Order: sequence, then structure tokens, then C-alpha cells
Amino acid sequence: MRTFPTLLLILFLSACTLISQLNFDELYGTSDPTRYELPVAPTQDTKLEFHQDIKPILNNRCVVCHGCYDAPCQLNLASYEGLSRGANKELVYDGTRLLASSPSRLFVDAASPSQWRDKNFFPVLNERNQLGDIDASVISRILALKNKKTENLNNQPLPTDLYDFSLNREQSCPSIEQMAYYEQSQPHGGMPYGLPALSEQEQNTLNEWIAAGAPAKNTAPLAQVYSDLIVQWESFLNKDSKKAQLMSRYVYEHWFLANLYFNDIKTDSTSPQFFKIVRSSTPPGAPIKIIATRRPFDDPGVQRVYYRIKPVHDTILFKTHMPYALSQKRIEKLEKWFLNDNYTVTNLPGYDPVKTANPFITFAELPTNSRYEFMLDEARFTIMGFIKGSVCRGQVALNVINDHFWVVFVKPERENTELGEAKLKKHLVESTYNLRLPAGSGSTTIFSDWLKYSEHQMAYLEAKAEYVNSIFKGGLKPTLDFVWDGDGVNKNAALTIFRHFDTASVEYGFVGDSPQTMWLIDYQLLEKIHYLLVAGFDVYGNYGHQLKTRLYMDFLRMEGESNLISFLPKSSRQDIIDQWYQDESDTKAEYFNNSLLTLNSDSGIAYQTNDHFAELQKKISTYLSPILDNKFELNNVNLPTDSLKQLTKLSKLVGKPISFLSQVSFITVVDKNEEHHFTITNNSAYTSVSHLFLESASRVPKRDTLTLASGFIGAYPNVYMRINAEELAEFVHQISTVSSTLDYGKLLDQYGIRRTHKDFWKHSDKIHATAKEALSIEYGLLDYNRLENK
Repeated sequence: MRTFPTLLLILFLSACTLISQLNFDELYGTSDPTRYELPVAPTQDTKLEFHQDIKPILNNRCVVCHGCYDAPCQLNLASYEGLSRGANKELVYDGTRLLASSPSRLFVDAASPSQWRDKNFFPVLNERNQLGDIDASVISRILALKNKKTENLNNQPLPTDLYDFSLNREQSCPSIEQMAYYEQSQPHGGMPYGLPALSEQEQNTLNEWIAAGAPAKNTAPLAQVYSDLIVQWESFLNKDSKKAQLMSRYVYEHWFLANLYFNDIKTDSTSPQFFKIVRSSTPPGAPIKIIATRRPFDDPGVQRVYYRIKPVHDTILFKTHMPYALSQKRIEKLEKWFLNDNYTVTNLPGYDPVKTANPFITFAELPTNSRYEFMLDEARFTIMGFIKGSVCRGQVALNVINDHFWVVFVKPERENTELGEAKLKKHLVESTYNLRLPAGSGSTTIFSDWLKYSEHQMAYLEAKAEYVNSIFKGGLKPTLDFVWDGDGVNKNAALTIFRHFDTASVEYGFVGDSPQTMWLIDYQLLEKIHYLLVAGFDVYGNYGHQLKTRLYMDFLRMEGESNLISFLPKSSRQDIIDQWYQDESDTKAEYFNNSLLTLNSDSGIAYQTNDHFAELQKKISTYLSPILDNKFELNNVNLPTDSLKQLTKLSKLVGKPISFLSQVSFITVVDKNEEHHFTITNNSAYTSVSHLFLESASRVPKRDTLTLASGFIGAYPNVYMRINAEELAEFVHQISTVSSTLDYGKLLDQYGIRRTHKDFWKHSDKIHATAKEALSIEYGLLDYNRLENK
């Protein structure tokens, strides 16, 4: 409840804003929200143009913080459309809101600046009738403010009483009418915030462009080869048969976050063209009219949905980039899986919210094994949905998983040949009909529903136990033959997931030393993960929706771990559970123990040692060795033997010193003017990852490990370091003896490229250039919202 003084302050500020508005109208003319409805053509006042001259500056200096949902003040500078849309004071990521908020997705929920003004976005460019004065532009004013209070570039931490870099810090989002007050009250609030200022040339270029009316050429038309391929794919995805329509709906609900690209063609461009699949109310050949719903399976409100492909115009960001190749081979696979003559689709499903959130009901008439093979074929992309999708932002969303674990998958042929498609489908429909995923209750939900989810999940596990035990009747025992081997060629069969406190990464292969846990994922679990954390997650939902999503993921993690445990001898399974789930409540322990009832059979694997879990990990690694991706291994690096020995020593460090390191550190080792890039991930240990709050209470620093990888892992570097090869021995020694934050600060004094380093932007540019060459189709701009200030 607001107090009377607070209300007076609000009235006072509102009055000040109104007075300022009148003053601005007098000085610069009235605001015209339609000014940038279409890109302004270049004029004789300047030769500068957005795509050629301005976008490179924004990408390298601004988009590294201002992109996607978590851009401060929703100011997304990754495209002309985002820049002209402007900013908004409302948070997208708000873990405290009681009611779901209205979506504000760029390119989806509004189509022009004037429409965004109706959604409380305000301009950051000059929308006044008098264009020439940059003082009417928030961008120009906030860049100028930086020059008035430029930080000392001494590579030391910035004072915490003047700068707040916490992820959930209170945001100041001034409109142009409020800039005078902002400049006085936030003298250190110039942009880039807490980073070196733009160069004089960069700033002059931006100001000249803004003064000329922010001109931009119309987007160049797509090359004919792209247009032809879009016609081919839209024709394929919009066939009239019920079987084809159901297939396309299923494909869309799994591809809607993908950055699609055509890998059958080669272009000269160093920046590939990506595309999005969208639902449209218009058929191929007509202009796309996007159907804007919260989730990809929500009621479209039209009789027939068309699946269309549109080009991506904004800058690619590594944190959201999920490339997916379209090709003739992909069409052939989809035809084999979904358009064969071995089944019939009798009725197209509707859009009842409870049913659409449950894919086992919605797509019951599609072959189950085909659905599984479709997801397995690009399993890293499937898993990446919850790593790089909307759910990935925030510690509450991710503290349900370990910091480092490996993932393997059940072989699909087993699910088909042992019982047959009919029996498998019957099991899925019957066992999951009452399975309630959080999306089924909408975006505004309450915490008490979690108990119901627990009951539904236990009922599902009982049905699954009956199903799985029917497979292993007659003496059949689980062996590694039940693990998908990628058919000997597909590297998606083995994945590594890293959690970096409130972000995460997923990579091909088994990266790093043997982790504490592993998951074995079957079709049911893979589908549930996707519909819980990707298709069914609403970033604009309320606290209850997001909390229930996190709590439900607890069940799915335990299911994946219990699947893996089935390969162990029955006599050692409880010991592993006790290691993974220490200090658990009786309810949680009972749940996990009951989940082990899924399999009554003993293991069919012969063990030679007493450490069964470590031996199992080695056996799985050997079994999958033909498809393991080893690009992150240190032996790929061309460094002197002594340097590699030091790096290997660093990779073996464990214990408390690791706990002081950043979650993600990008390390550059310089040897004879040649630079080699590495990533250090801090793998924090816990007695359990099931605790929702007070995560620090379950920390076990003495068991912390790190992974040292050649190349780049993670979209959010916390720190940059640069070391000469001859300094590696001392560098490793210093890390191994860190015992306090003061020690860690001394390490950064010597090797760090802090946000206050005079060469920060130079180093950043070199990192991006190297990453672009190394990552190729997977490259995207890094995000600096989590750069440390230590």
C-alpha cells in the first residue's frame, strides 16, 4: 500500500514530466510516433546508413548487453526495428509478479513504433518534428553522459556504492523528457554502463546519423535461391492431408525457436542468413500475418493455420542462437517418419489448453518412434531449447540441475521392436492422460497445484514401471545395447550440460572429467522436458507459473537419473542415490526411492571394480567413442609441451580454491604472438540440487571441480584473462592457492581484463572475431550482462 508521501512524490514527478514534455514540445516540436514506421531514406545531410555504418557499432558496443528479453529497459538494439521501438520500464523477467504480463516480443506483438507506443514503449531516437538536434535523443544524451563521468581505466573494480551490476538491480529507464533529472541523479549512468566509453569516432558517427533522421535503406530482397527454397519448404509444410497437417503442427511446436538455415547452398557471405518458422493466418504466396499467441500450441483463433518461413533481420546472439539445418535430406527424413503409409490420422486435434500442453494426447496418432527419432536426430538442439530458451534466465529456473553432467539416450529401436508401436502408444496415452504439465493451467497459477503434480507424476511412474518391467520379463536385463549410439555417425548421441549458476550450456560429446551424475533420456522424458521448459514455458507468466515449472523439473531430473541407475547392479543403486540426494526431506527421498521401482531387473552389465558408477561412465564412453566430439580437448592445442602440462595440471584442480573462480572464464594464452583461447567453467558441488531456496546451504566447496576446455563454452563470460605462455606455471600456482576473494582479486590484477581495462573493447573485438571463425554457423554475439566487477 502506497503511503501519502509516496503518492505526493509520484504526483510531483508526474507534474515534472508533464512540464518537461511541454518544454520539449516548444524546443523540438511535437513527437511523431509514426516517424520511423518505415526506414528513413538516406539524405544529403549524411552518407551514413544504419546497416552499413551504425549496426556494426551497436553490435560490438551495445547489443552485447541490449539484446533479447533481458535487455535493460527492454531496449533491444539488435535491429533497426528494436532501436525504433525504443524502451519500456516494465521488466520481462520478474520473479515477483502476481499476474501474467502482456507479451512484448519484437516482430511478434506489434509491427510498428506507433503500435509499441500504445504498449508503453518510449522512443530513444529523436521522434520530434525538429530532427537535427541530438539533444532530443535518449541515445545521444546517455552516450554524452558517459563522457562526463568516464571511469578511470586502471583495470580495478568499480566502486560498488556507485555501480550496481547485480542481475536483478533496479533499472532506471529515462524517457527524453526525464533525461535532465537522470543526468543529475545518475551521473555514473552513462552508456555503456560500467564499461569503457565509445571512441570519439564511434560516438560522432552515431550522433551524425541521429541528427540526419536515423536513415536506413530498405532491407535488401532475398536472393532468389533463398526464395525458391522457402517456396519448397512452405509447400511441404502446408499440404492438405490430415497426416501432413498433424506432422507440420508437431514440427512447428519443436522448431519455433530455431534459427533455420539452408545447408544445401553455399554463399559468399560471412554472416549466414537465418530464418524463423511462424504460424500465419495467410497461405504461402500471401504476405505473412503472424498469429501471436503466448505459446506455440495455444489456440490460433483461425480455421486453418499455415506454417511460413520468414528471414531473421536482427543480430544473432549466442545466448539464444539455436541453428537448425534445412535440406532435401531433412525433407526425406520427415517423409519417412511422418508421411509413410503405415498409419492413418483420423481426426485433427483441437486446442483445449489441458490437452495441447500434453503432446502424448495431441499427437497420439503420429508414430511414437518417429516422434522420438525426429527429436533424437538433433538431440542437442532439442535439449538446447531449455538451455537457450526463455526459461534459462535466472537461478531459480536452473538450480534444479547439477553444474556438470553427461546425457545419453535410449535407443529408439528398442522401444519399437520389443513391444511394438501399438503397445507403446497405448502405454503413453494411458499413462500420461492424467499427467498435468504446468502450461495446462495457463500463465497465472498457484503454488498449491504442485502437490497435484507430485501425485500425477507418481501415478505416471507406476504405469511406467509396469511398462518397463514388461520389457524385461523373461530374464532380459539392461545392457549398453539399450543406449542409442547415434547409428555410429550422429554425434547428438552424447551431450554434456554445464550449469553456470543462472545460465547453462550444452555441448556435443563428453566434455571434462567424469561428472557426479548422468542422465539416460527416453522418448517420454525428452518430450516432457520440451513441453515443460520450452513449448510450455511463458516468460511473461506470473511467479506461480515459473515456480511450478522449476519444481516440476525436479521430477524430470530424477527420472533421467533413475533411468541411468538401472544399468547399475541393484545392490549399488541405493548408494548412488544417497550420494546424489544428501540432506533431503523424507518426502523427496521417498519419491526417488519409489521411482527406482521402475525396474525390477538387475543389470546385465558385468562389472570388474567396486566403483560401479565410475566404471559405468567409462563403459559408456568407450561404447560411444566412435561419435564422441573431442574438439574441446587440450591435446588439440598447438602449444609447447611444458605449457600443455601446466594446462593439464590446471584442469585437475579440485576443492575450495575453485569456489572463488568465476562461473565462466575466457582465458587467452599468448605464445610467440599466437593466441590460444580456453574456457574455465566452475563446477560447484552440492549435497543436493533439489533445494529451491538457500542454495548456498547445500554447497560443498571441497568437492568443487573445474573444466578446462579448448575454445569457447558459454554465452555469458564472467571474466576475461590474458596470460603469456611462460607465465602459466605461476598462473596455475596462484589459482591453486586462492583462499579468499582478496586472493582472487590479486589474480585478476595480474591477468584479468576487467571491465575497466583500457584495452577492454580491443580484447572483446578480438574474442568475437576468433569465436566467429571457430564457431562458424553456431556463432553469435556474447552477452556482457554478467561480467564481474571484482
